[in-house]
Amino acid sequence: MAELIEIYSTNTIEIIESGGGGGGTGPQGPAGAAGADGADGSTGPQGPAGAAGADGSDAAASTVIAGTGVTVSASGNDYTVTHTTPTFIGTPVYPTGLIVDALGHIQISTSQSTASSYRNAIGADDASNLASGTIAAARLPAISDSYTGQIETAADKTYTIDPRVAAARTISYFYGRSSTGTCTAKLYNGTDVVATLSVTTGSSTALLDSNYVAVSENGAITLVVSSNIGAENVVFAVEYTR
Repeated sequence: MAELIEIYSTNTIEIIESGGGGGGTGPQGPAGAAGADGADGSTGPQGPAGAAGADGSDAAASTVIAGTGVTVSASGNDYTVTHTTPTFIGTPVYPTGLIVDALGHIQISTSQSTASSYRNAIGADDASNLASGTIAAARLPAISDSYTGQIETAADKTYTIDPRVAAARTISYFYGRSSTGTCTAKLYNGTDVVATLSVTTGSSTALLDSNYVAVSENGAITLVVSSNIGAENVVFAVEYTR
């Protein structure tokens, strides 16, 4: 192989080898191993909603059972449920009692056919009671009350407890005692003796005569003291209900 020496003006020597012409391209080598998978790409935008599906068919009712006070009628797959008309008791003109049935119906349980019988049933004695709003005495609960008093120096005489009672009442109790001395005390309903009590320092209640305990309206209640022997500070109590 000849060597060419080229001398440049810069005093640099470059040796250039010369040879024969180049050989042809060799055969292609085998394919290299596959490279690793690339990273996943980002999610694309959401597509439009799909069309709505068709409605399903209605299911048929299999059984509808009627109950107390309820009727059921059927036409194909259609059912109609109806409350039966409630049966009212008595006449609805003057009702005196109401009930509510299992279905919530309000029914008349008792009634009166005339105004007068209705007033008697509810305790309103006459039409004026209804107009004025007053309540008959028979409809009021019993009221207990009493008369009490003290006689400092007893004398054989009549002592008036109530000269004219405002309303009828029934005497239920008569009590009396003294601080000193004794006497006899009789309780009167008008002219009738209700009870007799021997008053002493330790006396208590008297036995009542049930025939005379009822005092009529405008009646009088009195106390008659007799057989007095130095009785002082005689206290008494007359209880009643009305």
